[in-house]
Amino acid sequence: MEQWKSLGCSTLLAGLLCSTAAQADVTAAEVWQSWQDYYADMGYTVTAGSEDASGGTLTLRDVTATTTTPEASGSVTIAEVVMVERGGAVEITMSPEVPFDMTTVVEGETTEMSMLFSQPEMVMTVSGTPEEMKYDFTAPSLSMTITEMVVNGAPVEMTMDLTASDVTGTSVMATAGDTIATQQFASPEMTFTVSAVDPEAGGTFSMDGSMTDLAGTGSMTLPEGVDMNDMAAALAAGLTIDGSFSYGAGAYSMDVVDATDTMNIEAAGMGGSFDVAMNAEALRYGAEGTGATMALTGSQIPFPVNIALAESAFSLLMPVSQSDTPAPFAFETRLVDLTVNDEVWAMFDPMAQLPRDPATLILDISGAARMLVDIFDPTSATDDAVPGELHALDLNELKLTFGGADLTGDGAFTFDNTDMVTYDGFPKPLGSVSLKLLGGNGLLDKLIAMGIVPEEQAMGVRMMAGLFANAGPGPDELNSTIEVREDGGLYANGQRLK
Repeated sequence: MEQWKSLGCSTLLAGLLCSTAAQADVTAAEVWQSWQDYYADMGYTVTAGSEDASGGTLTLRDVTATTTTPEASGSVTIAEVVMVERGGAVEITMSPEVPFDMTTVVEGETTEMSMLFSQPEMVMTVSGTPEEMKYDFTAPSLSMTITEMVVNGAPVEMTMDLTASDVTGTSVMATAGDTIATQQFASPEMTFTVSAVDPEAGGTFSMDGSMTDLAGTGSMTLPEGVDMNDMAAALAAGLTIDGSFSYGAGAYSMDVVDATDTMNIEAAGMGGSFDVAMNAEALRYGAEGTGATMALTGSQIPFPVNIALAESAFSLLMPVSQSDTPAPFAFETRLVDLTVNDEVWAMFDPMAQLPRDPATLILDISGAARMLVDIFDPTSATDDAVPGELHALDLNELKLTFGGADLTGDGAFTFDNTDMVTYDGFPKPLGSVSLKLLGGNGLLDKLIAMGIVPEEQAMGVRMMAGLFANAGPGPDELNSTIEVREDGGLYANGQRLK
């Protein structure tokens, strides 16, 4: 649960620091009360050391937000917040530096971290109505610095600085009934530096880099009266979270040094994105990137290693709550046009017998499954309980390209969970998958010549290929259709195997 509270602390700080306006009819007192009410619903306590209201201006000093659970605690303190009423809107300024302390306990390890958020010359305005407030803000820069870290009472020598420039953002919070919050932000550039020392190994780590064209959007529905300490109950009550983030070109440099060895990594990319969403039915996560390159050098690496990847992606969709009916799931991974330099190839192919074309792996599956447990409720499952039932599985795309060979495939199966006998404790499948292999024999011949695959093993592979595949019309082409029919039989190209 500590990760949810840590995320909540970050959300709290972002909410307090990233709010602004248009035309509206709100007062400073209403804005201040909305902060206290909203974060109280999130499980936090927001207080001020003093409040001074005079002539349409509300000055808050020592504004503190705290949260405490058995797994985590956090506190943020803003020395001064000034809210000035201007024609129905509220203009807000804050102290340029805000300290933030957090403690987490994970598997008996206690980590204490102190951070400093900087927001010089940030301009913030709140407009709208008490039931729906709009926050707009601009900041020449926003930065976060880790000032201290202690693990199990021992100081850790680590620093981290992250700065985003020319940040703009908007947030709308509706609080009539359920709280509905939406946000968006943008920054043309972010820079970061990280350094750490390992006293036991006598080593150091350092990294610095930058990213461009940052943009993000997010939304959350917080049901009225929900307890965020009980994630399963919160989701069942209607909690939803949806967010996305994109970035343009970026690069970083990393150095690792210990008593005997050194290593350097220079990496860059053309851009990418990630997104996450969660509700009572499902959890979704996805990330992708383009134009990635990496160069590695080091004292234990005999030559530079250069890696390039034209496209990469990962996505996951999974049901999370117990249900009487099947729900969709999906998984995809993509590694497109992976290349390495000739020195790497020469390690296992010094005679250049294999084509050195880019390699690709694509696996895209989807289907339907019925969950028998609530993933976020640890009391709903036992050690020997089956977490779910598989009802359908679709192979939308399979592609594997390497060394002159290319494997592709697609297919679909359904599963009868009332029949666990035909396939020995596994639900009876029904459906088929089609596969095509181009250049497979040629690749196998080259692997034999290189001494990687013994001749006797290659013979076994060819015998299996003859059992499951037929020669296609093209050169060095094998085709195979594997199917399970209504009678429960397993067939390969029409020939019954089981």
